[in-house]
Amino acid sequence: MLARLRGFAQHNIIRLVLAFAAGASTALAFAPYNVWAIYPIALAFALSQSQNLTAKQACRYWLSFGFGCFAIGISWSMSVWIYMAACRSSPHLA
Repeated sequence: MLARLRGFAQHNIIRLVLAFAAGASTALAFAPYNVWAIYPIALAFALSQSQNLTAKQACRYWLSFGFGCFAIGISWSMSVWIYMAACRSSPHLA
């Protein structure tokens, strides 16, 4: 299956979308999902896809991977921030 995806990912846009999806899937490795096996699988997939890229293509590829990681993974930290702000303003917890 990985070989079939590799052949499919020869186009630049498709490669970048797959990098974003691989980065986004790494958010499942952390709380509240705790599916830790997703992270090494996504990283292995990303590394296998970026082997024969030029420096410019690799930069775009890993930026897409990192943006997927950040864009999806940041949601839990924002909810923690909102929860902490609500706790500080609550007179019952002071």
